[in-house]
Amino acid sequence: MNPTEVYIPIDRRLAMARGVSMSEECRGAVLFVDISGFTPLTGASTRYYGPRRGVEELTRLLNRVYTDLIAEIDNYQGSVIGFSGDAVTCWFDAQDQQLEDATMRGLSAALAVQRTMTKYRPLHIAPKGNQSLDPTQEISLAVKTVIAVGNVRRFTVGDPQIQLIDVLAGTTLDRVAATETMARQNELLSDEESLRPFLAKVVVDEWRTDTKTGRRYARIRALTAVPPPTPWPACPPLSPANAQPWVLPAIAERLWGEQSRFLAELRPAAALFLRFTGLDFDHDPESPQKLDRYIQWVQRIVDQHEGALIQLTTGDKGSYLYATFGAPLAHDDDIGRAVAAALVLRTPPPRFPFIATTQIGITYGMMRVGAYGGETRKTYGVLGTETNMAARLMVHAAPGQVVVSKVVAETLGADYELVSLGTHQLKGNAEAQALYAVQRLRLNAVGQPRLYETPLVGRDAELAQLRSGAQECLAKRGGLVRIEGSAGLGKSHLAAAFAQEVEPLGLRSIVASGQSTTQGTAYFAIRQCMQKLLNLDLDAFGNSSEAIDALDDRIQRANPTWTLRIPLLGDLLGLPIPDNATTSAFDARLRQEALTTLTVEIIQHFAASEQLLLIFEDIHWLDEASQGIVLALGRAISTTPVMLLLVHRPPTRDNESFFREVVALPEQNHSLLQELPASGIVALVEERLHGTIAPLAISLIQMQAQGNPFFTEELVDALVESEQLHEENGIWNLAPALIDQLRSAGSLVRRNGEEVINSAVSLSTVDLGIPSTIQGIILARLDRLPESVKLTVKVASVIGRLFGHDLLSQAHPLQIASRQLQEELDTLLLRDFAKMEAPSPRLTYIFKHNLTQEVVYQTLLTDQRQELHLGVATALEAAQPDRLEDLATHYYNSNLEQEPIRTKALHYLEAAGLRAKRDYANETALSYFERALGLTQQAAWLKAKVEILHILGRRTEEEATLVALKEETSIEPFALALLWAEYYEAVSDYSQTEEKLNEALRLAEIAADAEGVARCRARLGMVAWRQGNYDRAEQIYLNALQGITTEGRFADEEAEIRYGLGLVYRQQGKFEEARAAFDRDLALNQQLNNRQGEARARNALGIIEQTRSNYAEAITHFERALLIRETIGDRAGVGASQVNIAQNLSAIGNYSDAEQMLRSALRIQQALSNGWWQAIIYNELGILHLTT
Repeated sequence: MNPTEVYIPIDRRLAMARGVSMSEECRGAVLFVDISGFTPLTGASTRYYGPRRGVEELTRLLNRVYTDLIAEIDNYQGSVIGFSGDAVTCWFDAQDQQLEDATMRGLSAALAVQRTMTKYRPLHIAPKGNQSLDPTQEISLAVKTVIAVGNVRRFTVGDPQIQLIDVLAGTTLDRVAATETMARQNELLSDEESLRPFLAKVVVDEWRTDTKTGRRYARIRALTAVPPPTPWPACPPLSPANAQPWVLPAIAERLWGEQSRFLAELRPAAALFLRFTGLDFDHDPESPQKLDRYIQWVQRIVDQHEGALIQLTTGDKGSYLYATFGAPLAHDDDIGRAVAAALVLRTPPPRFPFIATTQIGITYGMMRVGAYGGETRKTYGVLGTETNMAARLMVHAAPGQVVVSKVVAETLGADYELVSLGTHQLKGNAEAQALYAVQRLRLNAVGQPRLYETPLVGRDAELAQLRSGAQECLAKRGGLVRIEGSAGLGKSHLAAAFAQEVEPLGLRSIVASGQSTTQGTAYFAIRQCMQKLLNLDLDAFGNSSEAIDALDDRIQRANPTWTLRIPLLGDLLGLPIPDNATTSAFDARLRQEALTTLTVEIIQHFAASEQLLLIFEDIHWLDEASQGIVLALGRAISTTPVMLLLVHRPPTRDNESFFREVVALPEQNHSLLQELPASGIVALVEERLHGTIAPLAISLIQMQAQGNPFFTEELVDALVESEQLHEENGIWNLAPALIDQLRSAGSLVRRNGEEVINSAVSLSTVDLGIPSTIQGIILARLDRLPESVKLTVKVASVIGRLFGHDLLSQAHPLQIASRQLQEELDTLLLRDFAKMEAPSPRLTYIFKHNLTQEVVYQTLLTDQRQELHLGVATALEAAQPDRLEDLATHYYNSNLEQEPIRTKALHYLEAAGLRAKRDYANETALSYFERALGLTQQAAWLKAKVEILHILGRRTEEEATLVALKEETSIEPFALALLWAEYYEAVSDYSQTEEKLNEALRLAEIAADAEGVARCRARLGMVAWRQGNYDRAEQIYLNALQGITTEGRFADEEAEIRYGLGLVYRQQGKFEEARAAFDRDLALNQQLNNRQGEARARNALGIIEQTRSNYAEAITHFERALLIRETIGDRAGVGASQVNIAQNLSAIGNYSDAEQMLRSALRIQQALSNGWWQAIIYNELGILHLTT
């Protein structure tokens, strides 16, 4: 089937297939179906699933509802003409003037829709395993159905090269709108005019009267006789040439490819709603043609700014349209594009005198984009809360006004003149919203270097190159420097810092800028430059005559011989200067050449008296006329004492011919900006925060931003604003909740005693709230890729930042040929999305920016992610079954509702958890077991979790997990008693510890478990020691030793006994006996590969040496213990070892290192809320300060 067919109304589709035209003048019934209840559902869905998944679940529900409703409409030969958010407008045609038949079919369909909607009352959307919705808050979907009968105009509008749109118009539509205002939820309402001929065939429950108009409306309960269903006949397929004009080109391309199921995405976009009045569809026979001309003009304006017209709704009292910027194609300046388009659209040209008024509303936010609807009728939608917000802003706009939200106003900054409209309470928003009116683009906002909050860092070499060019200019020689770099690398910041630096040297800086939205405005960038150069503020003049007089005055004073060519400057400055006899004789080519020459002469004239620094920003967006003058100036640079600084992104196919000429310009220096080094990012972040950044926080920022200054600043701001990055005692660190998320995802490792981000682990599953500004830049680049390459990038993003060629090939859902895949990967290298990490035979690639992988991954909807994760897991399992951690991750992120997938996920989570536990990667192990326990409870996993939490010192969680473990019948009572004893001992509740140990001892003796008996006695000896009962402890330990043999199976128990006995001997002053006991303990733990026990033994030996004043030897033992504890993630142990080392450093006079070590230990114990150790450390710091 042609995938674009379902985007065309079914009756028009049938007419097209039969080769017949549809009548413009029609009679029949218009049915309007409006679904309500999505606002509370949105809130509930967001609470349970989070904002991103919540949108997906809501959209999935919307599609189910539409499928059911459209099926009922199809069943009575209704045709869905258009979608409008949560509503559809349908047409039931009175074929052969059978108006009664059309009306009864429409009423039957409306009642069927009402019946169908009962299945969505109430709704429970909580995910599996969670509580359902609050029972006191019944959330249901409701539907209003409204029908009106009469005449309509049915026609198409739109540019076939962009999109054709089916239109239904006339006063019957206005009657539908009026009826809709009188209808309530779960009702079918019709106006008296429509029903009068058919009152005998309907059962009316109630009549309502509109007090303003006096019109009556009937609430219909049933029909006296229900007509039989009359479903549509099968529709022959349409040719692509006939169907494709009904779909946006970017969408049609995806629909025809295998990528169509990945059409749906989550992405930020700008929403623009425009209301227009003036058309009379009932009394003006030319109204369809007028609307067509107007809509084609709107489409072209929107298309010029690379937006998309999504929706058109008509009415005699006002029609409106909805356009988006950012979907289906994204740009890093979609807000600017939307506003620039709006400023054109608000004032239609004179050829549209029939458009009386326009009102526009614009906002920006995260949208769910893609196809929605039923099986037989779909549309491409861009839906989200911001869609409704833009519509409400449109309503608040006065005629000829563009109203924007706060987020749009803040993004526009100083580039546009805005007027605050105060705050307004808008429907659907709990808080009043700040609104702004856009007046115009402020040309003079450009002209001076931008101001930056933070100083320039990490660009010393580039600044030195620019200084060299400045010296050339100061010596009356010209020079050209190009700064090239990708978005966000700080090109403009570098240019601004340089301009500020050279100002005291006497260089006058003038800045002009190309903009994506003004590439069709001739001389836009040069106009900025010339206004500043001539000191001509055109906006300050009351009218154009005053501006022309001022220009004439400046030209006369500068060089009277230029007066003859002043009319040419009218073209450049946008002033209506009449031609003289000379300029009127110029043809277009000569006129442009003469203006270019005059512009260069003016620049040279002013440069002769003052050195000039001309900065042209974003020359990749220069309009064609400005390009010509910049090139002419560049070619004359050797005779012009001007420093010409051109700033741009890497060339693309759209501007490669211009850049070939730029590169060929003489006497130029080219600076290719690279990412900032790690030290530069640290400096940038700390300058922005005005404080020190913790290692964990900076490792996250560096991994995400990958040296991009803009990404870095935006990410820091977003983390601070969301309170995920906060300051404490002058140190900025991640919030505990975010750290917990990272731990749960297995994203942390320990290096040099500090937790940092594990660069080998993807952060895709952690919600960092990546700012939409960053997403816009990345999505803009993604959308410029061919469709097949986009899908390959999405598959790669699921694999992770590092992705192998073979795995990508095997996991690709389209199973594309190896040659095609290699070509697509070469495209990613060429476009700077990725770089090669390892050559063949283990060909591996890496995303150049971690954020690229994150943003691409976040565009995938849950179903798409699950499908791709499963593909990766299946391929990985077949090729590399030992990659337990990756298999656990990919199966876990597949569709766990399917039992075979769920079983595999649990298997690999357990295997990965046990491997990590064995390797003492405790945080990682904990994350695997917690994910497994989130799916199902198992005693073995709860026991492993308790053991890990005990090592990590997280007592509250340990106790809670022990309580849960107690409920598991499969746990051995002996093991449970020992786990409780370890917990009570750790919290110094010795009476409970002894009770649990004696319970375990009795169980071991009954079971004749010699190892268990020895273990219990060893622990009882430790409890006696902790309470200071050394003689009793010694006796317990010696008795325990007699109860075991020296064979290997008792190695664990003997190690515990030897350690405890060593502690007793040390307290009794028997240092040689203690050392012998600890040496034996150390040997046994090394034999067992028990790293925690080895660290403990090293620590104990260190304390003996410290007690005997052998400080150097003590420090050696303590440092070895510290290294082990850092490796296994024993944070409390790390803090304890640092205190031990500090005490010995202080003893040998190294007070500075001792204080540093103590403060590090204090931070750890504070994080663990360990008051006992904090008291010890504060005491040690006090002693240290008294000593020094």
